Amino acid sequence: GFLLEAIDRRSFPEVLHKRVLEPLGMTASAPVITNAIKERLAIGYGPLHEDRPFPLRGKLAEAPWLEVPEAAGSVAATADDMVAYLQLLLNRGAGPRGRVISEKSFQLLVKPVVKASFRGEDASYGYGLWINDGSNRTLVRHTGGMVAFSSAMYADLTDGFAAFASVNANLRGYRPVAVTRYALDLLNAASRNQELPALPASQPTPASIKNAADYAGTFNAPDGKKLVLIAHGDKLILQHGRQRIVLEQAGRDRFIVKHPDFDLFTLGFGRDKDVVVEAFHGPDWWANERYSGPKFFEYPKEWDTLTGRYRSDSPWYGSSRLFVRKGRLILDDQQFLIPLEPGVFRPQGDINAAERITFDTLVNGKAMHLNFSGIDFYRTFTP
Repeated sequence: GFLLEAIDRRSFPEVLHKRVLEPLGMTASAPVITNAIKERLAIGYGPLHEDRPFPLRGKLAEAPWLEVPEAAGSVAATADDMVAYLQLLLNRGAGPRGRVISEKSFQLLVKPVVKASFRGEDASYGYGLWINDGSNRTLVRHTGGMVAFSSAMYADLTDGFAAFASVNANLRGYRPVAVTRYALDLLNAASRNQELPALPASQPTPASIKNAADYAGTFNAPDGKKLVLIAHGDKLILQHGRQRIVLEQAGRDRFIVKHPDFDLFTLGFGRDKDVVVEAFHGPDWWANERYSGPKFFEYPKEWDTLTGRYRSDSPWYGSSRLFVRKGRLILDDQQFLIPLEPGVFRPQGDINAAERITFDTLVNGKAMHLNFSGIDFYRTFTP
């Protein structure tokens, strides 16, 4: 956005309106999301509780309203106007009134640069687009998600078909890719007078866990507390007091437990030589009889001044929880932090990465302020 403004000597909204929306006839669209257009927009929804794992068919609530004036996810468009945009791609940069971008620029736009799979499909990434340029066909894909919307588009530049779908909800990573992919398959089959493809297979229920037996057994915490898991066919069940709770898969070795005692974090498992040996939930840790490592861990006691929940006023970032488990400082359940100097950490991983997490403003032995690479979070005293 700043680069466009410097080159064109106009504001980003003016540049986008004059160079893209107006030439394409996208008259119902807006280059930036502002309060002035709020009444024209569909109400967006998000998880009722934004600070914890979101299960399948979890409860939704109206998402916070926000303006998006910067050049990142700022366009508000109707479905009809998105047809005009997809036609621009299918026409290789040409609009109804002439070229919007040159043929040379379009070639750069859809040039595969780096291998990057697209939702399980072999693909490369170009300039903001996933490209598949094999089998004598060029496919262009893109997805988008924000606080309250999830979208996907799919264009077949070879056969001249495209599809777009959008949902007025943020469902934690969901994009309507299967919808656009199937729409394209239908159009291609119909154009060839071929039998229409069957509907895509339904996603497996997250409560169906093929390797449920991997996790079954009793896990013991250093303080004597137990975690008991039972495998029943393809179901993994937590025996919690007198309740039996069916777990939902949330990722490899991670599960959602629909119970108030477990709703702030996923229940995860660790393996040794591919055998499950430990379980963890937030700061809590248990080991089974196959675990052979240490069971007590030391850590700098000043880390206790940092642990807790921090919250950003921005709906883009929400809440973060910081805790110590097995002598490690962990942010948001899975991100291990590496200390660099007092009050300064980096995420575990690339030692050359620029990301930094800093803490300051101690009150009654607790840090009040967390800054994650320029994003401010402040301690909140709710769990």
